[in-house]
Amino acid sequence: MFAKSGRFVIFATEMANKILIKNATFSPDAGERPKDILVEGNIIKKIAPSLPAENDCEVIEASGLTVIPGLVDVHVHLREPGFSYKETIATGTQAAAAGAFTTVCAMPNLNPAPDSLPHLKKQLDMIKQQACIEVLPYATITHGRKGCELVDYKELSPFVAGFSDDGSGVQDDDVMLRAMEGVMQTGKVLAAHCEVNDLLRGGYIHDGEYAAAHGHKGICSESEWREIQRDIELAERTGCRLHICHISTAESVDLIRRGKARGVKVTCETAPHYLVFCDEDMQEDGRFKMNPPLRSAADKEALIAGVADGTIDVIATDHAPHSEEEKSRGLAKSAMGVVGLETSLAAIYTHLVKPGVISFERMLELMATTPREIFGIQGGLKEGDRADLALVNFDAQFVVDSADFLSKGKSSPFTGTKLQGKVVTTIAGGKIVYASGSRKSAGERHKEHNFTVVSNDRVTIKTWRMVLKGDTSEFTAPGQFVEVAVPGKYLRRPISVCECMNGELTLLYDVVGEGTEVMSQMQPGTVVNILTGLGNGFNVKSNLTTPLLIGGGIGTAPLLQLARELSDRCIFGTVALGFSSKQDILLEKEFTKLGHRVVVSTVDGSYGTKGFVTDAIRENNVNFDYFYACGPLPMLRAVCEGLDKPGEISLEARMACGFGICMCCAMETKNGMKGICKAGPVFPKDEIIWK
Repeated sequence: MFAKSGRFVIFATEMANKILIKNATFSPDAGERPKDILVEGNIIKKIAPSLPAENDCEVIEASGLTVIPGLVDVHVHLREPGFSYKETIATGTQAAAAGAFTTVCAMPNLNPAPDSLPHLKKQLDMIKQQACIEVLPYATITHGRKGCELVDYKELSPFVAGFSDDGSGVQDDDVMLRAMEGVMQTGKVLAAHCEVNDLLRGGYIHDGEYAAAHGHKGICSESEWREIQRDIELAERTGCRLHICHISTAESVDLIRRGKARGVKVTCETAPHYLVFCDEDMQEDGRFKMNPPLRSAADKEALIAGVADGTIDVIATDHAPHSEEEKSRGLAKSAMGVVGLETSLAAIYTHLVKPGVISFERMLELMATTPREIFGIQGGLKEGDRADLALVNFDAQFVVDSADFLSKGKSSPFTGTKLQGKVVTTIAGGKIVYASGSRKSAGERHKEHNFTVVSNDRVTIKTWRMVLKGDTSEFTAPGQFVEVAVPGKYLRRPISVCECMNGELTLLYDVVGEGTEVMSQMQPGTVVNILTGLGNGFNVKSNLTTPLLIGGGIGTAPLLQLARELSDRCIFGTVALGFSSKQDILLEKEFTKLGHRVVVSTVDGSYGTKGFVTDAIRENNVNFDYFYACGPLPMLRAVCEGLDKPGEISLEARMACGFGICMCCAMETKNGMKGICKAGPVFPKDEIIWK
């Protein structure tokens, strides 16, 4: 499952036939003698003290680096299908590759949930199109993760890592008993989210000293261990292979230790944040909120002891990205979950290996070897193994800056902490999927990529729709734009991204000069050089009830991705569109299909309201609580001055830069003159000073 469209680092259009890694050590310990590793196809072909570089080899000099087996994370939320505003399979697997992971198991709290073959196929198709590493999905235990009706385990088992209702505990004892009996027949793992709903009592952090001191509602430890106790007893009765997710309490460790001693087929995982932080480290910040919560110092020490003595089998991140807005509401109201793929290895090395709590080899057991054994995943560091490996500089220290994360999620309790161990290169299935030199660094705003034209068709008299395939990882928000290089020509201004889905980029552009005329003549298969990742984009808010999207002319284009992301959150509003005449209308049907109400104005009155888009808003009595607008400057000014609700506008139309040429386009704001391409193009409504 290695889709070219989802590749983060593009070194070649196809997998290199051979990769020779020179002078890598297998441990960061001093005195370890380096070896060479030959990767041929997707297999580790040869490991020796010295191997010759053949003509067709790509050579990686690894002096000073340690080679490790590709890590496996058995608990990751990739959020697709259904919640692409939080994360996509592309961005999530790129983040995983940057953290040395070559396989992740994707949790099923999705929309639709993978509880049937048609629903699972939708997810598998997206994985095939976007993932740059191996992604093994979980199917659900029950339909819709509602804890009632069991899914068809036999039908789903060939396509999944296991079965889980993660995010929800199965409350009914009989349902869980029958689920274990069914899963046991498949030989797969049942991964249990253990939580007794009746014991939650509205809590959202640990029911400990911090909650009491700061007036927060607590989650008691019993809500976790009580269901673990039940599930171990059921696994003992049925013989089902039980894997317990994200344990956080001392009682949980003890129950699992005793279950293993009795011969129960039970394994478990914990996450790096439970091994490094406790509730004494908490701050009034959403990046310290996850489920289960950070527990007491005594719980943390019990978890560390369980990791050291083998009771805990796996360290998994429970990577759970959310939007910035969802994590900005403080402890009480922020969404549950933090990200971890890009900090996990360094966190464990820094806090457990360096102090001597566990050995380097034990770390690799927890993060690579044992997960493979439990879930039957290929890979390793022996000749003949699938070539899943990573090169790491375990001497390199860095301060965690979540702005550098490749994940869409930026909320991490490790932000601002110093860690040791930087991933340099990740190879998955014989492909180089990550190289640290290609990571976005602080201050870098764009990437230069080659895209291939899939289609390029006229949609109105002057407007064309171009679909391109390539690396879309730099796109993180609707309303961003690109710069298209047309050799020998000058484009009047950047082009807003209409849609970005599944490794495909859709642009709408008007033919207004020689550059766009050349673009309109590009045929499928044409390779186009594009600057991506430009601009900040719209802030897609989760707390809206009736948003208003306002587009004028070609400025309608970036609103389609925005409308799609709002629909994904089940937020439906009104889209108000303004055009010169009926023949110029764009995307009306597309907005309607997404579930939004559409009102249209035309200057000549040939369709909808006669006049301007503000006239259509008034005539149709549009109610809204927030607006987004993109279009010509006169329209934007009229919208800002005529609407009394908050909103944000895209000044993309004000920019005039060509590819690689800065025209110093700026607008006066309440905070001084600001360059539109550097600070925008999206600005809050009230920030612009209109003259």
